Amino acid sequence: MRTSRSLGPMPGTALLLLPSLLLAVAAWRDGLAHDAKTPRTFYGAEVAVGDGIGRSYIRLEEGRPAELGVALSERAVDGLPAPTPGVDPAHHLVNHEYLLPLPAQAIETTPYRLVELDWNPGGHEPPGIDDPPHFDFHFHTITEAERPRDLHRPMITRGFLMSRPDFSVDMGAPEKYEVAGKMPTSYRVYWDEASSEYRIALTRFTR
Repeated sequence: MRTSRSLGPMPGTALLLLPSLLLAVAAWRDGLAHDAKTPRTFYGAEVAVGDGIGRSYIRLEEGRPAELGVALSERAVDGLPAPTPGVDPAHHLVNHEYLLPLPAQAIETTPYRLVELDWNPGGHEPPGIDDPPHFDFHFHTITEAERPRDLHRPMITRGFLMSRPDFSVDMGAPEKYEVAGKMPTSYRVYWDEASSEYRIALTRFTR
């Protein structure tokens, strides 16, 4: 009775394959390095806002935060709740709140944990300043359960947003930070033509 036997690899096969394996590993490492340097944008879950959607996002450049913000679709500023008749808006009783989860990449690279979007159809106090219909954008460094303390809160009127501006405000860097991590020193409001979105973002992370 004849039995078959595996001859195993031919002598020198491993040596012949080694250069190819080394080249493959080097290419894989180069690809990872290239991906880390390529600017990338990551989004949180979509939330219904008005007749459109809102979502948080972070843009990373070389693995570091460059822009953390809220993206509103073009129709998100339409179909919003109107002021409640007979209710004094100065007491925040007509505030409509939308919680926008952050993508994991934002939590990993910044101290922020939650973004809150508030629509104030009748404004709020103080009179003559914050009483036009507007959005408040709260960037929290704490969890939802630990609110209402927040760190940064841009206020943008609906009319200004619909003008599709490109507007930046220098917030400066405080002498002392309440939390550790990379923090922004400015914010920007602009219309992103590529995605057809209004964007309200914290920018210029210097730490």
